Amino acid sequence: MMKRVVMIAVLALGLTSLVACGGDTQGVETVAIVNGEHISADELDIRMDQVRAEYASQGVDLGQDRELLEDLRMQVLDGLINEVLMLEYAADQGISPSPEKMEAEYARLVNLVQGEDALDEILAAQGMDRDELKDLIADEVVLQELQDHEREARGLVVTDEDIKSAYDSYREMVSDVPPLDEVRPFLEDELKRQQFMEIAPDLIDDLRAEGEIEIHL
Repeated sequence: MMKRVVMIAVLALGLTSLVACGGDTQGVETVAIVNGEHISADELDIRMDQVRAEYASQGVDLGQDRELLEDLRMQVLDGLINEVLMLEYAADQGISPSPEKMEAEYARLVNLVQGEDALDEILAAQGMDRDELKDLIADEVVLQELQDHEREARGLVVTDEDIKSAYDSYREMVSDVPPLDEVRPFLEDELKRQQFMEIAPDLIDDLRAEGEIEIHL
């Protein structure tokens, strides 16, 4: 899992947030164990740095409020735990990454950094290579597939009317809006994400109740 979180910190600078499993935890401080998988203090610190950066980009300085930072640190750890649980659940459901989606995401990253040479430099700085990156992309695709699986299991769909309504609401907030056909895929993905976020708490509650979780903060 460590390399995934390192990659999140790197990609947060301009790529994407891509949970790899396991790794050698000898000599590394553990902040949580999820069904036998260790989450290290380093992983948590890296994700905290990302959260700080996200707040800073919105003009919010978290400062040195110890109580606030401790609460936020626990929330971030909960997020890491949930990711591990959802990946394990997806595997139990037989969900595997679509090769087409993996290739599309990889191509998107390459385009975003303007070429594979630039991407290789970013990876090398973290002691990684393209194969390891593709493993992380596979996990991200699995999480996306899990969202669709859970939505479909509950009969949730995004209709043309939903997309049109979202587009109209967007136009009310933004004056210069591209034509609907151009933004339809983005609106559809966002609406699917919103549907999953409505059902995710119950799913995560069930996974946490069934899992073995130790927290060592």
